[in-house]
Amino acid sequence: MLDISFPPDVAHGGGVPWDGFIIIEWLRRIEEAKNVPVIVITGSDTQKYRERALATGAIGFFHKPVDNDGLLDVIKKTLSENALKPAQV
Repeated sequence: MLDISFPPDVAHGGGVPWDGFIIIEWLRRIEEAKNVPVIVITGSDTQKYRERALATGAIGFFHKPVDNDGLLDVIKKTLSENALKPAQV
């Protein structure tokens, strides 16, 4: 689960100002992490971010306050789908 917005100090004094989209794109470039399921949770503009989050590879998108039943359904579905795949080392 990943938020879109991070406080300004997350860049640790001047690096890249991180946000959830940068993290998803970064994960997709790492061989060992490119298939990690990402569920986005945000309090930001739903219309603006939903399409972008799903286009960058998120498997789910939730606006705060989170629909707990919907989130649990996505987590269960993801875990059951990934349980069928052999572990890659």
